[in-house]
Amino acid sequence: LAFADREARTASELLQAIVLGYDVGARAVLALGYDSPRTARFSTHSLGTLFGAVAAGGALLGLDPRQTEITLSYAAQQASGLPYWNRDPDHIEKSFVFGANSARNAVHAALLAQAGFTSPRQPLTGERGFLDAFAERPDPSALTDELGVRFEIERASLKKWCVGSPIQSVLDGLEVLLAGEGFDVQRIASVHVEMPADRFHITDNRDMPAVCLQHLVALMLVRGTLTYATIHDETLMRDPAVLSLRARITTAPSQALAQARPERQSIVRIVLDDGSEHRHHGRNVRGTPDNPMTPPEVATKARQLLTDQEPATVEALIGLCLDEADFDIARLVSLCRVAEDEDDC
Repeated sequence: LAFADREARTASELLQAIVLGYDVGARAVLALGYDSPRTARFSTHSLGTLFGAVAAGGALLGLDPRQTEITLSYAAQQASGLPYWNRDPDHIEKSFVFGANSARNAVHAALLAQAGFTSPRQPLTGERGFLDAFAERPDPSALTDELGVRFEIERASLKKWCVGSPIQSVLDGLEVLLAGEGFDVQRIASVHVEMPADRFHITDNRDMPAVCLQHLVALMLVRGTLTYATIHDETLMRDPAVLSLRARITTAPSQALAQARPERQSIVRIVLDDGSEHRHHGRNVRGTPDNPMTPPEVATKARQLLTDQEPATVEALIGLCLDEADFDIARLVSLCRVAEDEDDC
């Protein structure tokens, strides 16, 4: 956004750069040949975002082919990120690894190339290059496979719920049951949740509210829905009504769900005091390409994330971002700055 503003780019050019960033970032990770992010020695969340940001920034600066290669080289030299971020109980360092570090290093790399810095050729695939250093089973062809034909942004997901990813479909299921059945929460005798066994441990009885399966299930049933504020409110983990319902919740890992596709499926069963049972099998998580969020849902989530901002500023930002016309970059930057000033950043 800063580069688009500085270079007086149009909204279309900004969006094209973002699309390119998704393509390059995803392919940089695919070329590493990891069996799973959980077995990787380095954080793919950091490496993918780094090269995605480099591609987007370089495109907005209008770098030529040689300058682009130099940008990739300086990005490779700054490639970093270790997966122990998942031990961070507050998810503060996680946000640095996923976003801030990559953005800073990518901007730095692009500016160095624009300023005339030089580098060796073939920084990604050459001798002792990026793939040699980071890959498990290097696949150089994946860097360009169907580039310009297959667009990774079309396979990207946008979270509906601000919670740990494995919990997404569980909350989807609860929302469906609450909307369709209309039962009294006070009549709930028991709740049983099945989740994929390979990620069950991520959310099982965790201390942090946003990734604790049992707490979030109880909280949503008590409140009827969840917001960013309630999801992250640690005091609600001691709320008597939430604790009472949580005591009636059982959970179990499922090998069958771990193998099911699409990923992150879940099964929720609610039994009432009369013995009646209400069940939902969540297959396609809301916000994934197979079950995308609508623009109003995206706007609702944005409002939840920006509750500490002036409502008029928030609505102006949302309106601008949802405008299909070629919106004014300078106006977008100005609204972001107003939001920062209101938050005293």
